Amino acid sequence: MTKVHGLMLAANQAPMDADCRTFINIPCYSPQEIQNAYGLASILNAGYTGVGETIIIIVSFGSPTIAQDLQIFDADYGLPDPPSFTVLAPLGTVPFDPTNSDQVGWAFETTLDVEWAHAIAPGADIVLLTIPVSETEGMQGMPEFLLLEQYALDHHLGKIISQSWGATENTLFTPAGQQVFEDFERFYQDAAQQNVTVLASAGDVGSDNPDINGTIYPFPVGFSRHRHHS
Repeated sequence: MTKVHGLMLAANQAPMDADCRTFINIPCYSPQEIQNAYGLASILNAGYTGVGETIIIIVSFGSPTIAQDLQIFDADYGLPDPPSFTVLAPLGTVPFDPTNSDQVGWAFETTLDVEWAHAIAPGADIVLLTIPVSETEGMQGMPEFLLLEQYALDHHLGKIISQSWGATENTLFTPAGQQVFEDFERFYQDAAQQNVTVLASAGDVGSDNPDINGTIYPFPVGFSRHRHHS
């Protein structure tokens, strides 16, 4: 038996949704529930599982346990392992510090992105690309992320890029920030020419986003990374 957030689980047993709501006051949706919610079950059952495709995920730092975490996730939820899972760090790495809340946060983000990309396309290969700095607001981390995305394109790593990052557009209203915008726009155009799809989420807080110091702007602002070319 394993205790997870107060839940006693047997080996290879994922938490049940009802238990999560009772003990930790949040739902625990399974991959199968998410697949059904997005109308993917019939598509997957018809054999369109992502076989032959590669999903590239871009994050800061990564997670030192991501390969093991993915295996446990698959075993618990009855998913097949991906055909291949590769972690690359073209710009280098830094030692993982479990007392560093920023690195821990990115480890959670890494796990979330990898496991759920796999849950949606269980037959696809996955390549995880990491940078050794944290992307926050403004310029920090964005040039490095662009280098990773360009690396993925130049080395033909796959046809799907998931950008697991975001920044408040108002923090980029500087000459250097505008240059970053232009550099990414050129990259997206290049990706589109090569039939590479670049995906990004809409962020966690809608139009309420922080400034460079973490203070929420008192008016609606834009959230960058909203590009989707295919």
